[in-house]
Amino acid sequence: MRYSCSEAHSWRLIINFKYLCCVIAKALAISISVATYDFNILKSSKNKQTGYTISDLHLDLQEKLIPVPGLNPHIGIGNDLKLDYDMDAITNSLRNLFSTMPGQRFLIPNYGLNLLKFMFAPVSKEYGDLVGNDIVSSIKQWEPRVQVQNVHVVPLPEQNEYDITMTLFVPIFKQFVSLRGVAGNRGFAPINF
Repeated sequence: MRYSCSEAHSWRLIINFKYLCCVIAKALAISISVATYDFNILKSSKNKQTGYTISDLHLDLQEKLIPVPGLNPHIGIGNDLKLDYDMDAITNSLRNLFSTMPGQRFLIPNYGLNLLKFMFAPVSKEYGDLVGNDIVSSIKQWEPRVQVQNVHVVPLPEQNEYDITMTLFVPIFKQFVSLRGVAGNRGFAPINF
């Protein structure tokens, strides 16, 4: 069978595209397996080896540094990805939820929180209530380790933003946490996450 140059080029592109899809699928499978939670941990106590109940990858995938005597304390040898533990892991998970738009995670397309959809509507108490309802339903759906106690949304029409304060209860630690952020035309900006 004879192919013209353009047909042969098309076949190479198709083969390269299939190879790229396989590579991406493998990478996603690895990242999804790392990012899945074992919800049985919610019933267990502290891990005897680490002393922590919950651990999660740090949101920006920093390397953990091992300090080397005689070197600058900010320079070390990286041997592993940085982990967050207990309350930091839960806060990290919430920060991830707020910074992910639905559709960004290929294998979990509904994961995330789209607050930008409210930014082209008038900033008002009514829309603020809708923002609060979306936050509550997303947290209930995607972060079962916390219970939403209160979400207070204050419209700031002059800045075209909403000031959001949440009070959450973490039953496994019997601890309340208050988180605050601003939703505006650039998305959600955490203040004390």
